[in-house]
Amino acid sequence: MRAVRKDVPTREDRHVDFIGADLLSITLVGIVFGLAQSQDWGWASVGVIAPLAGRWYDRVGGRIPLVTGFGLMAISGVALGLSVWQNSYHGILPGLIAYGIGLALVLTVNDPVSLDTVPRAVHGQASGVSATAEQFGGALGIALLYLVFRASYLNRLYDIVTNGPMKDLTPALSSQLKKLLIGAESTGLHPGSVGPELAKYLVPAREASDFGYMTAFFTVTVLSLIALFIVARLVRKPGDVSDDDVADEADAPVGG
Repeated sequence: MRAVRKDVPTREDRHVDFIGADLLSITLVGIVFGLAQSQDWGWASVGVIAPLAGRWYDRVGGRIPLVTGFGLMAISGVALGLSVWQNSYHGILPGLIAYGIGLALVLTVNDPVSLDTVPRAVHGQASGVSATAEQFGGALGIALLYLVFRASYLNRLYDIVTNGPMKDLTPALSSQLKKLLIGAESTGLHPGSVGPELAKYLVPAREASDFGYMTAFFTVTVLSLIALFIVARLVRKPGDVSDDDVADEADAPVGG
């Protein structure tokens, strides 16, 4: 049996740093509260980017801000796709910042651009249609990117397992691995508690997951470039379209 050494007595007088403790508490509370409210306050798109984007739109119209926004999103897709293999927060941070700024520009300028193409009398209807299309496009984009990620992830995982030194992933092991990974999303993954039959698939699963994310991010780049060329070609300055011109186009009969 081992004996625990007694603490060495000290002759120095020690005291609690109350000022430091108070400052630390205030700092921690501020950080936690700020992070908890970040979604409601919208730091990137309401607090900073939106006013600047609005002023920029007033000066130059919607084309340049939209092109810039989609360009930043395209760059962010490449940056995130290349840095995802690092599996570190600092590696993906530049891509996340670029994406946040680009998305804030697009969302801020999108509505006034939509309103500029119709007469003032129907701005209410146009705003509703624009908001509906924006929400639908967001939901469709999330579904599409998830489909791309899932297909890329599974194809890469089966390719690694089939062509690697490990034996084929049987349906039973595949089901167990699926349950393990899904459970790890909420409880965390502890490799030491995983049996040897599944443990050897953890590294391939992580590599396949990185490949899936990379493919999804590159898809964001492709979609952003397509949107960039569309807005560069179709979006005009507010002064280029008058209410009379838009009204005449709206009242014109179909086919001439």
